[in-house]
Amino acid sequence: MMDRYAMFKKHIFPNGLELLSFEAPGVSFEDVGFIVYAGSQNDPAGKEGLAHFVEHLVGNNCLLRPRQISDFFRQYGGSSNLGEVSDLTTSYGFEILAEQKSLRRAFSIFSSMLISSDLKNQEKQRRIVNNEIIRSRGSDEEHEIFEREGKMVFGWHPHFGKAIKGTGTPETFARISDQDVKEFYRRYYVPANMAIIAFGALTQEKLIEIISSTDFSAIRAGARNPAPSVKLIPEPPRENLFFGQGTKTGSSRAWDCYLSAALPGTINPLAISIFSRILDIILEKRLRNGRLGIYRASSGWSNLVDCHCFYVNVDAVPREKAEDVLRVLDDCFSEMTRNRSLFEKIKRWSIAALQIENNSGRTLIKNVLRDLRLFQEIKTLDNCLKDLQSVEFSDILEISRWLVKENRWVSFSKC
Repeated sequence: MMDRYAMFKKHIFPNGLELLSFEAPGVSFEDVGFIVYAGSQNDPAGKEGLAHFVEHLVGNNCLLRPRQISDFFRQYGGSSNLGEVSDLTTSYGFEILAEQKSLRRAFSIFSSMLISSDLKNQEKQRRIVNNEIIRSRGSDEEHEIFEREGKMVFGWHPHFGKAIKGTGTPETFARISDQDVKEFYRRYYVPANMAIIAFGALTQEKLIEIISSTDFSAIRAGARNPAPSVKLIPEPPRENLFFGQGTKTGSSRAWDCYLSAALPGTINPLAISIFSRILDIILEKRLRNGRLGIYRASSGWSNLVDCHCFYVNVDAVPREKAEDVLRVLDDCFSEMTRNRSLFEKIKRWSIAALQIENNSGRTLIKNVLRDLRLFQEIKTLDNCLKDLQSVEFSDILEISRWLVKENRWVSFSKC
């Protein structure tokens, strides 16, 4: 098994910038990702949306306009990502033919954004971002459900309990001053709080030479923003069942059912992944053999580092069948606690799938950026395999205990 994740070489520049590179002989391109260890969780209270606004300003204050940047990478067969904010990090990136002249220009473009941006044109970007915030809010009914879930399920959490998306709200965005923007950029957009990930034709030595010739070599005061280390234990939701009006009108009697629950951050994330796969299999079997008039149901989860969010979606539930659906879900959770053989089968499948992973290029960079967001280091396949092999049936039982009626939140909204 080729462990590409173990083949990344690390280099630390004098200013603290980290380079993680993988030379892949035979390829003709270079795929590069940039990560800044600051995201929406670093927004000051009452000024949510600051990290998102800075990301917009960074991508729009460069040597070239965004369209010119896009055209530059296209002429070399590549593409660019001018910013994406998560809860803990902000990421950027590009892919391009590995020609020395084009690569120097590519790194120069991104260094001017991430290291030496003047953050001009704030008023224009304020209008654009404010419109984006309004659009992302959705309908009043959707916003009510989203806000209610945040308060019910994560009301105890210092960040997610605010029930505010990473983009912020029109009210919180309006409180962000020019000084807030400059302070956020000065504090977090420094080499010591960044990493560059590269996969492709170039040796690490050549990458170091190119990067050193750009603004990425600048000396800036700063330090790495630490990742959350405390694993939180959830509190029971303040409400367990909610019927909303939904987003559509008409005579439809069908409702979408959404169940969510917070799980302790101490639970192995790979155990939650296995739990989700088992539940989907049992759900499909129950719905296929049942008479509830439901055609689709699925589960999923989010790794929030200090805790997790587990959810189940059931589409188009007849109003009179709502209680029946909840009983079916309870039956499924109960069956999981008795079905050790299915757990062992899914665990074997997961281990086999991991062992034949052969990611390269953009997929590899994407997965490394995910690891850096969660752990601030690359997880090798060998480490992931050990984590997966350590998952026990007792982990499934523990997750099930957090999905009982008292610990979950259920909403129904018209579809």
